[in-house]
Amino acid sequence: VLGVIMMLAMVITIMGGVWVFLSPYVSDFEDNTNWNSANGIAERFQDRIDVAGGAPNGTGIRHTLALQSTMIQPIEKVETWTISADLTPYDSVVVRDANSTALGIMSMNETARSITIESELGMESFLFEASHLEVIVNHTSSQQHWRSVTVYDADGNEYIDYIGSWGPMIMGHSHPEIVKAIKTQVELGTSYGAPTGLESDVAKLIKQCLPSIEKIRMVNSGTEATMTTIRLARGFTGRNKIIKFDGCYHGHVDSLLIKAGSGVATFGLPDSPGVPKDLAKYTYTCEYNNKEQFLSIYNEIKDDLAAVIVEPIAGNMGFVPAQEDFLKTLREATLSNNSVLIFDEVMSGFRVSLGGAQEIYNIKPDLTALGKVIGGGLPVGAFGGREEIMNYLAPSGPVYQAGTLSGNPLAMAGGSALLQLLINKNPFQGLEDSASMLLGGMKSIMAESGIPFSVNKIGGMFGFFFLEELPQNINDVSKSDDVLFSNFLNSCIRNGIYFAPSKYEAGFISAMHQDNEINKTLETVKKIIKKGINNEI
Repeated sequence: VLGVIMMLAMVITIMGGVWVFLSPYVSDFEDNTNWNSANGIAERFQDRIDVAGGAPNGTGIRHTLALQSTMIQPIEKVETWTISADLTPYDSVVVRDANSTALGIMSMNETARSITIESELGMESFLFEASHLEVIVNHTSSQQHWRSVTVYDADGNEYIDYIGSWGPMIMGHSHPEIVKAIKTQVELGTSYGAPTGLESDVAKLIKQCLPSIEKIRMVNSGTEATMTTIRLARGFTGRNKIIKFDGCYHGHVDSLLIKAGSGVATFGLPDSPGVPKDLAKYTYTCEYNNKEQFLSIYNEIKDDLAAVIVEPIAGNMGFVPAQEDFLKTLREATLSNNSVLIFDEVMSGFRVSLGGAQEIYNIKPDLTALGKVIGGGLPVGAFGGREEIMNYLAPSGPVYQAGTLSGNPLAMAGGSALLQLLINKNPFQGLEDSASMLLGGMKSIMAESGIPFSVNKIGGMFGFFFLEELPQNINDVSKSDDVLFSNFLNSCIRNGIYFAPSKYEAGFISAMHQDNEINKTLETVKKIIKKGINNEI
């Protein structure tokens, strides 16, 4: 009995010493010190447990790491223990054993071997079963904190996002399946300078949805896509002139940066600074949705007309869909003289419907330019169309095009994941319903205050204007009230609503925008209008 009592006394003494030794580190964690303070305990107990973390850029972020009492015991004798951290849905946890073998990588949406997850009021608890582990919790930087339908600025202010990177975030920011696909590819390699199976996979998915595309080539941006379609059209037809439409922005290509919309219209830039007159003279412009003006110019230059390029649903003069008879006129005219009809669907592709604007209008262009959505948010572009035209591209034909990073595997991984989500879920009616709820509510609020306001939407794209009637071209858009728009926009931003910062840009809604976010937006708009749109709020 005496021996047992002595042994118990010795254990109590040892445990007391251990607690005194550990208590400052435990209290550090419980006092919510910077996450990087975890390195202190990591250094002292390197042979037991390594805990490291912080932002991807190496700076500490304020998070809580609460160590349970079992951590005080020698770790080799512990069968299970719990580490609780204040995590967010897209933080990740990496668990490694003594041999640096990864036991699992998990987020809130995944499970991994030897890990269980419990959630209570935003606190995630992870239970690890092992004798020696290295636990690395990677938190999202607060300076780059993106969540589904919300974004955060450098000061930590939260905004409901109605831009979505100008289209690609159709399934919300950081969708787990897209993130997982990109992470998987990163571990395999970021670039090879050669085609990959992923590139072929994305090509097949695009062709499945857009029957007008018989052959396709990947590039790195929408600008590169439209630039190459013009070159290809000129090479195929042997002609020089092209027709574009005022307010349609096709990227910063010399021959297309003439009477463009988007930023050019927003900042009032000249038609073509830096573009030689000898090049600009081959580009003719017409008013959008004005088929009579188009036919007049077409008949004048049709013998040397290589191509007509148009946004079938314009997103760079606000949101202005083309009239159906206008697009049919373009199609009939280009067929009659064997010129090339190019649909620029960089914005509308996979955004208004699974088959883009060409599916909605049931018009088959000769070439289509794509971007944004097909890369899942990474830099990407593509163009494709009739096989006989695409065969004029090198190496099969004489029109040269190449790019080291074209079909980049990271963009292809993200694009493949996103396109498969869209094909499987087909969210476009739901997107339009959400846009209708948002815009209908805004219009009612404006009407109650006698403010001129018009709205339009197709699928996940939308627009609103401080005009009684919906505009049909950029001249109509330019007549909308700049002061009203600017005051309304700035009030929305100050109150956590992130609309496009120009009346010449379209808006985008995602499949992740739920009634809660839309109702919150409408409540904010109502508060702004009640306060007075010309007043600070």
